[in-house]
Amino acid sequence: MQAVFGEEGVQFNCSSVSRLPNTSSVSFIGSDLAGHVILSNCQELMASVGAACHSQNKPSDILIASGVPLNVARSTVRLSVGRTTTKADVDMAVSALKKVVDQLIARPLGA
Repeated sequence: MQAVFGEEGVQFNCSSVSRLPNTSSVSFIGSDLAGHVILSNCQELMASVGAACHSQNKPSDILIASGVPLNVARSTVRLSVGRTTTKADVDMAVSALKKVVDQLIARPLGA
C-alpha cells in the first residue's frame, strides 16, 4: 500500500505490537475522509472500519486508546486476508482503494 499511496499517505495502525497476522488497520493520512465513506464507495472490496462490536460510523475506541489521533482513526479501514487470498487479490484491493480515495479527494465539497 505504501508503494501506491506513498509512505506519508497511509499509516498501518498498531503495527509494532502483536496482532493477527492476517488483519491490518490502515488509515489514509491527509485525506480527511471517513473510513465508512471510503468503503461505501469501493464496490470491489468487502472490509470494515473496525471490530464488529463498535459503531460503524465513529472511530474505534481501541485506536483512540492506542494513541492514534482522532482525525487519523476516522479515516481507518480494517483489511483482512484469508488462506486463499492471492497477491493479485491484494493488488486489486489496493488499486480499488486508491481509485476511490483519489475520487473522493477530488470531489467538490458537498457533492
